Amino acid sequence: MVAQLLKLLLAVGIGAAGGMAFSLIGTPLPFMLGAMTATTIASFCKLPLAMPKLARNCLATVLGVMFGSVLDVSGIPTGSALVVLALLVVLYLASMVGLGWLFFRRAGFDSVTSYFAAVPGNLSEIVVLAEDCGADVKKVVLVHSARLAVTVTAISLSLRYLLGLEVVALTPKAGLPPGWLDLAILVGCAIVGSLAGKLLRIPAPFLIGPLIASVIVHAIPLTQSAPPAAMVAGAQVVLGTFIGVRFAGVRLNEVFGTLAISLIWALSALLLVAAFATGVSYLLGEAFDAMLLAFSPGGVAEVSALAVAAHISLGFVTAIQIIRMSCLVVIGPIVVRRLFGSKVTH
Repeated sequence: MVAQLLKLLLAVGIGAAGGMAFSLIGTPLPFMLGAMTATTIASFCKLPLAMPKLARNCLATVLGVMFGSVLDVSGIPTGSALVVLALLVVLYLASMVGLGWLFFRRAGFDSVTSYFAAVPGNLSEIVVLAEDCGADVKKVVLVHSARLAVTVTAISLSLRYLLGLEVVALTPKAGLPPGWLDLAILVGCAIVGSLAGKLLRIPAPFLIGPLIASVIVHAIPLTQSAPPAAMVAGAQVVLGTFIGVRFAGVRLNEVFGTLAISLIWALSALLLVAAFATGVSYLLGEAFDAMLLAFSPGGVAEVSALAVAAHISLGFVTAIQIIRMSCLVVIGPIVVRRLFGSKVTH
């Protein structure tokens, strides 16, 4: 217990140092990218790091509440536009998984591992299904960790340096500092939203549940405050650290081939997303930057943070991300049963 706590403190300390360094340099989304970069390097240097999922989930609620305080519901697609976008998400997922499966098969992965490596979903659910189906879980974890790290880094840099957007540090909206009543309401959003999200089985419940609760209390309005800036920065550090710590225990000399394959696929997937976003934005007349984020294969929390930092419609981006995750949650297990059944052959 004490050893795990020390590993956690070391990870957070390294992540915070990385976040501060990137903030001084002026990189986009510095606290998350800095923490991710610093802890990834530390992990490959074999430092004893740990970041329990519970800590990540608790801090994700802070971001959810903050996102809810700035979300403009008018940006959420409705009616026929929502139906069209949902169909496009299904087409995108089918293309991504199909091409990914072919890529990993050519790279020497077995059939089952190739499928789970290609699915752009939540790692925890993917690992459970992959284990049940007899996939090589270590390869699956490495592929998805690389995908998330590359996606967050590449898109944040692309938004600033290729599209010319001002991707700033993620901070709460300007306003009066929260009083004790405001803080109690915001904490209530985090707790009630998380519990409701888990109960209703909403994708990314610790982010989306508090986000929805926050939207409601700000619309009434019971409060106009957001979580303190220091807490939002801390949440980003934990989010970035959680990504970097996934590489802890990985011996670079043992997994170099798998890691290289993972990085190539992560970059290839981003090119596929960029092409898809270009076509969809042309057909529907939507902004390319919003489409790029909406269809990007990152985590919902990370992509939402990028949307807020780049001043891109959070409602639109989050809605498409939720559709993506919902499709994977609902359709994924059905596809697994159809493809692999109870007996798995490699």
